[in-house]
Amino acid sequence: MFKRVIHAEDAEGFSSVEAVREYAAHAEKSMLKYEAFFSELEKLGIGQGRLLDVGAGPGVLAAAVAARYPAAHITALELSDNMIAAGREYIAGKGMADRVMYVAGNAADVAALADLGPFDVVYSTFTLHHFADPQAVIRNLLPVVDAGGALFLYDLRRAWWLYWVPSRSGFCRSVRGAYTRRDVLALLDEMGLSGYSVRNVVPFLLSAVIKKP
Repeated sequence: MFKRVIHAEDAEGFSSVEAVREYAAHAEKSMLKYEAFFSELEKLGIGQGRLLDVGAGPGVLAAAVAARYPAAHITALELSDNMIAAGREYIAGKGMADRVMYVAGNAADVAALADLGPFDVVYSTFTLHHFADPQAVIRNLLPVVDAGGALFLYDLRRAWWLYWVPSRSGFCRSVRGAYTRRDVLALLDEMGLSGYSVRNVVPFLLSAVIKKP
């Protein structure tokens, strides 16, 4: 079995608010990768609910979610000061500052979540493979999910045909550091959780939904 290869996060590209603005402009043009994310979100039936976007970045996805669900309110949790500054600017520019609120914090720090929630849906996209201790983050997030709600993790998936591509791009490094469906099932099973589903999303994505009774 091809092994997971972890690379240190390269934050140099986001060392300024301007760099984040450029990243946001690029992200707006590549929303196709969220097609399965929105399909799953629709199944969760959030309607007029409260959502927590973990690792919200520059707010491109939060704004897209808010646009699809006009009655939803989103808390955007982000640890980078530059991301928060650019994100607030981006959200304000979309006219959604009343429904998308940025909060500085790290999901790996349970204290950062103490005054948040409850939420109907807590979601995090393309971040699972970056967590040093994913089980600790999941344990931190589950308590802020309201009864009947869900924790939704959407990430890259380690696919063999991309793993062997001879490239040093950030994308390929991320794929090599991502989890397989089997990895995530084992991780959740080890935590003693139930009521979850994990599925592969074509071509190299993964969706994990943990329902809260």
